Amino acid sequence: MKKIGAILFIGLFIVGGYTGYRYYADTYKGEKAYAQVPLEIPERKQTVDDNQKSIDGQYSLHYRLTFVKSNGKTQVMDYERTDKNPQPLEPNAYIEATISKKRIIQSPVKIDKKEIPEKAFAQLNNRKTTSDN
Repeated sequence: MKKIGAILFIGLFIVGGYTGYRYYADTYKGEKAYAQVPLEIPERKQTVDDNQKSIDGQYSLHYRLTFVKSNGKTQVMDYERTDKNPQPLEPNAYIEATISKKRIIQSPVKIDKKEIPEKAFAQLNNRKTTSDN
């Protein structure tokens, strides 16, 4: 009976460890990705909390950005700038951020297009020309 209990405990420990690792990897382990800021500046809106209650003195700009990773794969992410007076991202600028499967880990920063890896830059330009049609 003790052997069965020990085997079950070890099995649960392994499954729990693997599940914890997957959660960590999907949420916090990120990689650099690149995007081009849309031309249209989003509307400034009152910031709300998880219960949809307004937060006094806080406003947000909500972006939906298509990031391209160094390997050319794309990932659409929502990004919100929140502050008393949030400043918009520069329209049409190239940005770099560190993203995971679930979130943006490091906020986007403006970069020169020469800093974008060739494969990612080609994918950004391909996406731009196909969405313009």
